[in-house]
Amino acid sequence: MSSSDYRRKRSCGFASMISDDYDLRFDISNRAYIPTQLQWGTPIFGECHLNDSSDTYCTSDGCSTGIGTLFLLLATLSTYKVLKRKQKIMLKQKYFKRNGGLLLQQHLSSNEGNVEKIKLFTSKEMEKATNHYNENRILGQGGQGTVYKGMLIDGSIVAIKKSKMVEGKKFDEKKVEQFINEVIILSQINHRNVVKLLGCCLEAEVPLLVYEFIPNGTLYDLIHNQNEKLPLTWEMRLRIAIEIANALFYLHSAASAPIYHRDIKSSNILLDGKYKPKVSNFGTSRSVAPEQTHLTTRVQGTFGYMDPEYFRSSQFTEKSDVYSFGVVLIELLTGQKPISAEQSEPVRSLQNKYLAI
Repeated sequence: MSSSDYRRKRSCGFASMISDDYDLRFDISNRAYIPTQLQWGTPIFGECHLNDSSDTYCTSDGCSTGIGTLFLLLATLSTYKVLKRKQKIMLKQKYFKRNGGLLLQQHLSSNEGNVEKIKLFTSKEMEKATNHYNENRILGQGGQGTVYKGMLIDGSIVAIKKSKMVEGKKFDEKKVEQFINEVIILSQINHRNVVKLLGCCLEAEVPLLVYEFIPNGTLYDLIHNQNEKLPLTWEMRLRIAIEIANALFYLHSAASAPIYHRDIKSSNILLDGKYKPKVSNFGTSRSVAPEQTHLTTRVQGTFGYMDPEYFRSSQFTEKSDVYSFGVVLIELLTGQKPISAEQSEPVRSLQNKYLAI
C-alpha cells in the first residue's frame, strides 16, 4: 500500500461494549492519520475513506451508537451523584434527630425570650474549622469528649468540643441528654465569668459544641503547674476567687431560673487572656424552680469536691455548689490538690484535713 493510500484508509477506534464484528466506515478529509487505542472497553475498528470533495459522510450507525453510549454514561453519572447527594442529606437528617435536634428546637423556641441566640453550624463548617479534626488542633481530652482549636469562616478563633457519644459500637443516650442539657443551660446564661456558647452542630455523627476560645487553660493547671514567668500572686488568687463567687451568685439567683452547676472544680474553671475565670462544663447542670432542691437518682460530681450531704441524701441544693467552691478556694490558697495519694487515709482529701482542724 502506498503512503498516499495509507493516509486515505484509516482505522478508527472507539471504547464501547459493542461486539467485535461491528463495522464502521467513515469518509473524512484533510486529517493526518493517528492510530488510537483506548485502554478500556472493547475497541471497534472500521475503515475511514477520504474523498476529494470536502463533504464528510458516515457509512455506519457507529456515530449514533457512540453518542448514545456517551449520553448513557453521562446520565448514569448524573443519577449517581443525585442519589449520593440525597443519601448524604438523609444521613444528616438521621444524625440531627439522633442528636436531639428536634427536642432542642422545641425547647429553644418555647423559651425564645429568655435564651441567647445559638447558631447551628454545618458539619462541613466544623470540618473546615478544625482542618478535618487534625490532631495538632487538639486542646484537651476528657470523659465528655475532645476539644479542638478551630477557626471559623470569619476568622474568629473558637473552641470546638466533639462530644464522646460512642462507647465501642454503642451510642450513649445519656451523653446525648447531657449535650442537650448543656446547650439549654448555656443558652439561658449571659455572664462575663461563664464561658459563652456560640453554637452547635447536630448533623455530624456525634454532636459538637462551639464556644468562645479561652487561651490560658484551667485554674487547676495554673495552681498545680505554676509557671515561673507568671507567678500566682495573692492579688491574682483573691481576684479569681471573687469572680468565681460572682459567677455562682449569678447562676443561683440572677439567671432567668436558678441553675445548679453540680460539678464545680478547678479543672472546670477556664482562664482567658487576662486570667479572668470562666466557669465551664455544664453537662450535668440543672435549672430548677426557686426554693426547690434537686433530687437525683445518680450522684453527679467529682470526689474531693463533692458535698458529703449531697452524697448521702442525693438532694442537691445551691449549698452543694457553695461547698465545692469552698474546696476550690482552699485549693487556690494552699496550692494543694483536693485528693492526694501521698497523705494518710484519715486526711486523704483536702476537705477532711481542714474539717479536722
